Amino acid sequence: EDLEDLLDRRLKQSAAGYLQLPSKTTSLPTATPVQATNPAASGSSSGVISESLFDIALLAQELTPRDIPDDQNEPKERKSRLLLETLAEVDFMMGHHEESLRGYLRIGMFHSRIALEELETLAIRAVNHADEYEDSNKSRLTDEYAFVLAMVEFHHLHRCLLDPEFFGISEQNNPAITPLIAMILLVGLDKVGDFLVEHCVPPPAESAFVATDSVQSSGTESSLPRNGHETLPINYVAEQLSTSPQLLHWYLHQIFLRKPEMYVRFSTTSVPPRAVTDLHRTHLDLYINYAVDKDSALSLIGTERYNLERKTTPLLSFLKAALPLGGIRPAEVKKTLEAQRSETAAILAADDFPHSFAIELAYVIENYGNDSEGDARMVLDLYLKGARSVTLATSYAQRNGRHSTVLWNELIQFCLENSRMSSIERSGDGESGSLFGPLLESAALVGADLALLVTRIPQGMDVEGLRPRLVAAV
Repeated sequence: EDLEDLLDRRLKQSAAGYLQLPSKTTSLPTATPVQATNPAASGSSSGVISESLFDIALLAQELTPRDIPDDQNEPKERKSRLLLETLAEVDFMMGHHEESLRGYLRIGMFHSRIALEELETLAIRAVNHADEYEDSNKSRLTDEYAFVLAMVEFHHLHRCLLDPEFFGISEQNNPAITPLIAMILLVGLDKVGDFLVEHCVPPPAESAFVATDSVQSSGTESSLPRNGHETLPINYVAEQLSTSPQLLHWYLHQIFLRKPEMYVRFSTTSVPPRAVTDLHRTHLDLYINYAVDKDSALSLIGTERYNLERKTTPLLSFLKAALPLGGIRPAEVKKTLEAQRSETAAILAADDFPHSFAIELAYVIENYGNDSEGDARMVLDLYLKGARSVTLATSYAQRNGRHSTVLWNELIQFCLENSRMSSIERSGDGESGSLFGPLLESAALVGADLALLVTRIPQGMDVEGLRPRLVAAV
């Protein structure tokens, strides 16, 4: 009768009962019926007593030695994907959530489906060309390990992602892959990006730090703020991503676009945190180093004339937001951009004007220069020769009230000289007015004095579409 009763219990046992954990205070021999520690199971209406087929703790003990390599020079984490995932799931069943997270991050570290170099390329593409990034990344998206982010959020494991010693391995074993980078390798840019933006908070005050004299063996304790276990301070995340400049650039750009109140948009009565302004200086270098639209003339191609003034680049948008905060000095930005342009000029012909970062440099000089005539002429040259945009040059000449007359004379003279140069190969006595037509259109857009321009047209110059352009302007 006892055997029949046990057999009946086994047949009626639920699937969850097979993995019922024994009580922490009770040591159970193998294959011994135990009372369920789960209140729901013990209170079942069927009266069935749950009995574990397997002791999860013993299973973990059997699997763990297989994670130790024979070669001591090999990281112990470099084992099969299946073994790491099994250990992670077993640790989760036992309630060892930090160990479970460590196991999943090791999968990202050693068995990611995408190489770190390819991930960094995607990150830069996401900054410079978001549309192209979305099209090329659709096939790479996966939800296989997206639940790991939910585990971090539900069990408040944010501090583990910020602990450089969380893996518990020596720095000689791929120190470039921190827990956060391993998470990106495991889950992907999109979902981790959403997670980092959602949990981003300002840098904590110095007084909020907790001094720790010792670190637990799990390596999960860190000097986070007392109330910061469920948040990811922007400066801590940046420090974790500093081993990969491309990923750091991607992260800061995400915060800049999606959570500007943490990075560039502060109250007029508050001083931006020092940690944030330090990041601005780092981010400036990243924008310059990883810009793909350095050539201002190329970046304007395809933009309608009436939209040219609203055209921007990632670097220009950042400069407009960050320069007023004082983290980066205009003089330093000007010097850096001029150095970049000098490198470009070194490989050009003597008469060629460098096009790199022309729009950005013009913005810095116009808004943070000394408003001298020399600066005004330089800005005009940057728009005319660097960006090759008559529209931007016309708009600048019109809004610069102090040197407007000088700038308009320079602008008209430039158009006349370039029109004459373009007519050298042209037969006939008339001169080509190839630049005067766009100049008239641009002047009409900004509300300039068209009568003055018409009187400056030389006798005999052929301006294509002169009548329709003047009619449209009026």
